[in-house]
Amino acid sequence: HLKGDDILKALVKTIDSILPASGFLARYGGEEFAILLSDLSLEQAEKFAEKLCGVIRELQLEHINREDGKNFITISVGVAIMDSTHRYKSVDCLMKTADRQLYQAKIQRDQACLQ
Repeated sequence: HLKGDDILKALVKTIDSILPASGFLARYGGEEFAILLSDLSLEQAEKFAEKLCGVIRELQLEHINREDGKNFITISVGVAIMDSTHRYKSVDCLMKTADRQLYQAKIQRDQACLQ
């Protein structure tokens, strides 16, 4: 548990270091985080998600019991966009969409999936 706590702290510090001033980071549960960004296009959101995956990969935080045999922590990112084209009835619907994208990203690991 202590190693896991250290990894979570390193992840938060790293995410916070690349988060735009208008961004908001929150722990969503367990080892999941929600990042809210405003005024980004789909392309900008995709670039941020890819940058986030890359920055975490470059940290090379050790993980010795991964099922896929890799020795370092990676992240999976699910992204949902809300703009004039992508509308949601509620924040809950937006979060459910992001969660579905996260599930898809987790299947393939170390990537971002967007909708």
